[in-house]
Amino acid sequence: MLKASGREGLDPRIAVVALMAVAAVAAALLEVTVFNLNHWLTRGSQPYELAAVRTEQVDGTDVYVFDAPADLSLVQVSFQGEITYNQLLDVTFWGSDQGQPGLHKLGEAEMWPYNPLTCIERLHFYGEPAAVGVSVEAGAGTETVFAAGSDAAVTGVSLTADPVVPRDLSPQRAGAVFAVIALALIVRRRGPLSATASQDPGLFRFATAGVTLVLVLGSAAVFFSKPAYTGIATGFYNQAYLEEGAAASTFSVEDVDQDPYSTNRYFELARAFAAGRTSLLIDPPAWMRELDNPYDRAQRQEMVDRTGEYYLWDCAYYDGSYYVYFGVLPALVFYLPFYLLTGATFPGGVAVMTCCAAFTAGLAALLFRIARRWFPATRISTFVLVLAGAWASSALVFAFARAAVYELPMTMGMALAVWSLWALAGAMERMGDPRAQMPWYAAASTLVALTFASRPQLGIVLLAFIPALAVQARRDRITPGIAACVAAPLAVVAAALMAYNAARFGSPFDFGANYNLTTNDMRQRPRSILMELQGLFSYILQPANISARFPYLLPADAQTGYVGSMVTEPGFGGVFALAPFTLAGLVAMALADRRRVWAGIAGGLVACAVVVAAFDTMGAGILGRYDLDFFFLFALAATLGFLSFERSRGHKVSRALLSGGVGATMLMGGLLLLAMFSHEGRSTVGFFLFDARTWADLSAAFTLL
Repeated sequence: MLKASGREGLDPRIAVVALMAVAAVAAALLEVTVFNLNHWLTRGSQPYELAAVRTEQVDGTDVYVFDAPADLSLVQVSFQGEITYNQLLDVTFWGSDQGQPGLHKLGEAEMWPYNPLTCIERLHFYGEPAAVGVSVEAGAGTETVFAAGSDAAVTGVSLTADPVVPRDLSPQRAGAVFAVIALALIVRRRGPLSATASQDPGLFRFATAGVTLVLVLGSAAVFFSKPAYTGIATGFYNQAYLEEGAAASTFSVEDVDQDPYSTNRYFELARAFAAGRTSLLIDPPAWMRELDNPYDRAQRQEMVDRTGEYYLWDCAYYDGSYYVYFGVLPALVFYLPFYLLTGATFPGGVAVMTCCAAFTAGLAALLFRIARRWFPATRISTFVLVLAGAWASSALVFAFARAAVYELPMTMGMALAVWSLWALAGAMERMGDPRAQMPWYAAASTLVALTFASRPQLGIVLLAFIPALAVQARRDRITPGIAACVAAPLAVVAAALMAYNAARFGSPFDFGANYNLTTNDMRQRPRSILMELQGLFSYILQPANISARFPYLLPADAQTGYVGSMVTEPGFGGVFALAPFTLAGLVAMALADRRRVWAGIAGGLVACAVVVAAFDTMGAGILGRYDLDFFFLFALAATLGFLSFERSRGHKVSRALLSGGVGATMLMGGLLLLAMFSHEGRSTVGFFLFDARTWADLSAAFTLL
């Protein structure tokens, strides 16, 4: 049955589409006018070059000094010399004015000479300026953090006063503005989605499907906007990388063993499976067998320096062979079938994107089922906000920033975990009909079992079966058929995994992570409750490091009180800082009435998240990408809090807390995305490929002159 929106007789679906069109028009108008205001204000300017007076040394720095007119404000820097295309320049501005007659530092800026917008700066003086100076150093621009970037050879600098600011129509900025306006219009209190889930089930399905589609398409747009990470190079897409051979994957199998960080590790595993082996077809260098401890990085590096023969980084080395210690399922799902059909490697970025889309769909399906069955009085507008907030709180930005061998099993595990919970909820919906429950229990058990084959620590969602079966036993009964449907898939997958482990490492319970060729000997990692507490603080409670300079969110070094060996990478904050939706949701749960059951479930999800974070700390350390393992569990707990809060306190009371949590999370997610696609993100994702063009586009779009 069609319900009217705020206007008499208008179908809410049509109203939603109309409001999205309004948002699109508004975003376009703002893009052309407000966000290009500096262009329109400077169109009548008469640019002129400043005269160079001298070159001075200030604190050991060579400074180009120019005469400054009394009204100097807006300047554009031009550089002479051979400047590396993928490298930023760190530019420092100096000034002499009435307030400080001597040459003093005004401030710093990062510039990319190939984008003039990044080379325009507004200067501020104490009184009238007498002179302005510029010094330049090579900035970020290495292809990987392991390679030394070549310094830009800047042979001269010129300054243009009163430049005309170029027009900049940014699709990233327009898309962000559109999303904010559209969401605000659609979910407003008296908007087209003001009905409850039970009042208009069709509209509820429409809204859920629409939000899911938007999130999936938005994710894909982010992925494919950065060609180097998709793993695809064709004549019409990413052609430069195809010609230069610089893409993560061009479907070629040539030199695949020389890329230690792409998803080609899974390609090598697929080749091994096709040959009937569990060990890789690539042989380790002969000197590996001669080492007293091949897991000692110093010993390995000494032999590399001596022989010139390198080894595969982040592979398991055991008994003279290489193995892939990452979860096996991605190789079986993506790489082995593609290799058998084509003889080529599967594009890693597409694999990660597929898993992210599957997770998004699974999250939407799970929350839809929960709201429809147990929270039918939830307003559809509230549900849209809850779904958007939960998705934004799931740390998918780390997968967007780098589609590598690390992120693939994580995102696949996330997808399997939420779909297993969806199937388990389907079984609980059918309480009282054991025959109808059996396929749902079987699906849930199969999916959670496969989670162990992708990302073992995410198999912790298996614990959700305990309260589900307890309720089943108390309210109905656990039939032999239900017991078999739960136990059989777990047993089959467990037996296969144990056989696979035994074939590789001689033990059914050894997944091979301890034999990893990495920065440290994983077999000797310490065990300390203090280390665990330090990890939990960083992963959960670490505040964000906010800056007033693009990209506005800077790495927060993992400064801990733990004095000992622990692998750390600078992160951007804990779950409550990067995803305030999670904290707001837990507060909502605490304030909700009649919350006993759902509070227990939310508490269980939080406990699982804490256990996973502690496990990751013990097994690896404090690494930003591990947020993917547990952020979504906090997000699920938060959604239950908001749904419970609205059911007990009403829509008006819950809306302020929900809107604030979602708004803050979207803001932090946007800042995190900017940081990840800037060179600051390299410290968190490790060997992050820095793309100066992307940095320049984002810097120009989200920086005010």
